[in-house]
Amino acid sequence: MGIKRLLIRNATDNDLVALLAIQKAVFAQCIDYLLPEQIPSLNETLDDMRRDVKYKSIISAYVEERPAGSVRYYNKSSVCIIERLSVIPEPQRKGIGRGLIAEVENQVARMAHKIYFETGLLASNHLMLYSKLGFGEKPY
Repeated sequence: MGIKRLLIRNATDNDLVALLAIQKAVFAQCIDYLLPEQIPSLNETLDDMRRDVKYKSIISAYVEERPAGSVRYYNKSSVCIIERLSVIPEPQRKGIGRGLIAEVENQVARMAHKIYFETGLLASNHLMLYSKLGFGEKPY
């Protein structure tokens, strides 16, 4: 069942502090598998995020007017590259990640002929979501 009062919109500079905190909290869960320095999402600073926003789009999700997650994307040669999907743990599996990805798809529908997800091999929750949305793993 989805969440009531879910708002998904393009992030603004005012959103970045909260979204970075969510990102770090979510990716800190990977410390069991990797060292913190091996996880770029944990080492990103607010200045790094502001630089990233100059050539990437960030979409934010709000539940009951509180920040709940975000995702970034950019286009390269008509391919949309999605990265850093982060949803706070409490409402995961309630449609927030699905809503963020759907908004990316809406925004890039006319610009991209393919969508590529960047995620770590250990991000099983991301892989499961992408699979549920109909996306498959890239064969090597």
